[in-house]
Order: sequence, then structure tokens, then C-alpha cells
Amino acid sequence: NARGVDLNKNFNYNYIAKYGGKRGSEGYTGESVNSEPETKAIVAFLDKMKSSGTLKGLINYHATGSILFGDAKGSVKPVVTKMYELAKKITGYEHSKKKNIGNLREYAMYKKNIPCITLEIGKNACPLSAGEFYSIWKKNKVLVLKEAKLFTK
Repeated sequence: NARGVDLNKNFNYNYIAKYGGKRGSEGYTGESVNSEPETKAIVAFLDKMKSSGTLKGLINYHATGSILFGDAKGSVKPVVTKMYELAKKITGYEHSKKKNIGNLREYAMYKKNIPCITLEIGKNACPLSAGEFYSIWKKNKVLVLKEAKLFTK
């Protein structure tokens, strides 16, 4: 964000204050958990949607890596596994086992009990080139709708 915080790493799950160096550094988590207005807005939105009963699952899109985060444990594992397998089948993205600090996916799954996968869609570093758009769109255009159908049965 404009304050130099990696918003994906500002959530209350395995959060480590100021991890990643200083403001503007890649992966910088911020001064404290949920310190950023954007993080607070997402947390409030998830709470509202979860309490209304309309939020069944979450797809978290990122821009670099052409990889998929879909491992899970506990009560969300069966649904996350289905979401992951469908996303892998549609996109062809490979699984990533990178450790995540303070990130939205784990926060949603383990603090809010919301099944969630993360897709890193681009091949090159951010910002992605316009030339990548078509191939990304082709792989992802139906994904969200097909994932939603997992929750209508």
C-alpha cells in the first residue's frame, strides 16, 4: 500500500511485526497486526459476509508465480482440497509450499473458518505486462464460477 506494507502479510495469522525489513521492502508486515486501513476493511467485510451466511469460500488472487496455494488442515481441509483440485485442473498451476506469514488465506481459513485458496497468476515480476493478460484470462475466466458451484450442492 502507500505506507509500504505488504497487505497480504498484515493479517492475524502467524504475524511477525516488521517482518521483511522496513517500509516498502518486499514482504514487510507493518508495525502491528491489522495496522492498515485496507486490512481492517477486509477483516470487517469478511466478518459481515460470514455472519450473514453468504460467504462460503474465498479465492485470493495475486500476481506473480503461476502457482497455487491450496494446502489446509482442520475443518476446512475437505472443501479447500476440492477448491484446490478444481483450480489446478482449470489453470494448470502447480502447488506451492512456501511458508506464509500473516497472510489472508491462512487468516480466513484458521481464524474465520472460511475455505480459501490463493492463485499467483502471472509468470513475471509485478507489475505484469499487458502481454500476459490473454493467457491469464484464458486460464482463469471460468474459475470463480466453477469454484462457486462447489458450494451450491
